[in-house]
Amino acid sequence: MPYNVLSVELKNQIWLMYLRKSRQDDPNESVEEVLAKHEAILQEWARRELGHEIPEDCIYREIISGGESIDEREEIRKVLARIEDPRVAGIICRDPQRLTRGSLEDCGRLISTLKYTSTLVATQMMTYDMNNKMERKFFENELMRGRDFLDYTKEVLLQGRIAAIKRGCYISSQVLYGYRKVVIGKDHTLEPDENADIVRMIFDLYVNHDMTYYQIACRLNDMGAKPQKGDKWDKSSIRWMLRNVHYDGKVCFNRVKRITSIENGERVTRSLMQPEEEIIIAEGKHQPLVDHETFMKAQEK
Repeated sequence: MPYNVLSVELKNQIWLMYLRKSRQDDPNESVEEVLAKHEAILQEWARRELGHEIPEDCIYREIISGGESIDEREEIRKVLARIEDPRVAGIICRDPQRLTRGSLEDCGRLISTLKYTSTLVATQMMTYDMNNKMERKFFENELMRGRDFLDYTKEVLLQGRIAAIKRGCYISSQVLYGYRKVVIGKDHTLEPDENADIVRMIFDLYVNHDMTYYQIACRLNDMGAKPQKGDKWDKSSIRWMLRNVHYDGKVCFNRVKRITSIENGERVTRSLMQPEEEIIIAEGKHQPLVDHETFMKAQEK
């Protein structure tokens, strides 16, 4: 169904707008800037083809995308739940790939939901009806093209991350306790912050004063020192810090990987420690917070 032959009945039904930033968008623009630009384009389409703008309560913006899977994106789940309402005629989006670039399972789930709810998907170029074989095939091809591009992009990004690690860069999105992230040239690295002395004290208490993880956590809590997350230190956070090679001036990649498996018919994702031969450790550009001798004594213990 070309977008310019919508019936009066369809025009008068409810239409939803879904907005999500893609890797294909300008990387120099923020998520909010991209979504605002796309919203303006799609509102122009709505005024021209529907005769009215999409109201705010029908606009869904995926500001923070937890991942490529539908189950990891709250806003698209809201959209798919709402189109069960027969009063909803369709979804307006920038292109089909905005709805999902996930697995074949996700693509099939999306298409089935659109088909059995008789929900149209409208873009600037075309409006897709999943009950029309030809249009459904066009839609499927668009999703598969996006999936192939995503797989290629992920591989390119992975190789870039590995190269950055080997140069000694700090590539994690999480800030490490005792450091702040800084940019030198085009590389991200670390520099000590006001909590660096707390890290040094943890290693000293463990190596030179033979205190346990629990005893160190109690000492820090009694001092009023705050951990990175939560209100109180615990022994697991102390144990993790004492094993963290970044405090020895190293950088590390692929120590933990998210692995998905099927258990009792359900998809389960776990974070698993990787074999030693799969882990990449390199000299970092940042200053170690403890000397190498002290760090190695902690590892021996």
